[in-house]
Amino acid sequence: MHNTFLRWLFLSGLVWLAAGCAKDAIDPKLQALIDKPDWVLGESTKYQERQYLLGHGVSARLETAKRQSFQDLADAYNVQLQVYLNAELANSEIHLQDTDALMAAQRALYRERISAYHQIAETWQDPHSDAFHVLSVIDRVQAGKDLANEVYQVDQKVQRVVDKAEQESDALQRVAIASLALDKFQQREDLQIAAKVLLPTTVVTSSEWTSETLQTRINNWLTEVKIMPVLNQNDPKLFDALVGGVSKAGFIVDYGANPDYILKATFEQGEIKWKDGIYTMDGNLRLELWDGESKGQVRGATSWPIAVSAIEREQLADEVADAVSNANEKNLKDALVGFEAE
Repeated sequence: MHNTFLRWLFLSGLVWLAAGCAKDAIDPKLQALIDKPDWVLGESTKYQERQYLLGHGVSARLETAKRQSFQDLADAYNVQLQVYLNAELANSEIHLQDTDALMAAQRALYRERISAYHQIAETWQDPHSDAFHVLSVIDRVQAGKDLANEVYQVDQKVQRVVDKAEQESDALQRVAIASLALDKFQQREDLQIAAKVLLPTTVVTSSEWTSETLQTRINNWLTEVKIMPVLNQNDPKLFDALVGGVSKAGFIVDYGANPDYILKATFEQGEIKWKDGIYTMDGNLRLELWDGESKGQVRGATSWPIAVSAIEREQLADEVADAVSNANEKNLKDALVGFEAE
């Protein structure tokens, strides 16, 4: 009986030893194929798409494969973004002409913010081709929650900025402060879209404001900015263009006894040239904004080039007037508000 037990124990040891040796004897390439992760061929059991955004890269060089997986991750985000925008278009919540701007803003946001959530989850080397496979992931749940929290923080900042604008007695300064709130709100909209793209179930707090209501408030405050245009030269056409430009920019033209602000303009005319039957002239419009109070403080100065052409020399004056009016309509509001933001 004792001998039988010893013989059984000896044979069991041999079997165990043989099994261990057999395992160690498996070809490394075969073992690598056995250990091949499921994400190389398709969906991953560990990194499921409802929780992770996935990117896959493959290359003979590991660093190249990592870069490819990162780019694939960005492409996957863009696909999800396009799906989201298409759904919003179907619901008429955004306009078709806005989609290009939204895509550009989201790509910038991805590079600046969302890519920070990127991590290399796994790598695997094919034993036959020696190619490296890299899996990059973004935790959609964590990123969505973080972005939703950022939206909340932006809402708080927007409200504080609006409150500050409402308390400001200087009309132009009020517009400048409110414009900062509008810029911040645009950040909010970009963050909200990103949160919904990454995690559609993300709950984002509602805001008292929209871009439209903020812009309406700013436009209303613009009508309280009263400016007296002054041209530092005798040119009736140019003067009318200056006045028209101030009005088109959204400000109130005021020639009362005590205007809030005085806009002093000077047109510096360049040399008139003639070539191939065309007269051309380059000039420069210089603008200074002064306080309307007796202290006469300069609040800021700016200038922009004016270039015109005409078949007849006498037409140049009309062309200059039109160019000045158009330049003021396009640039004046941002320039004057920018003085206050400096």
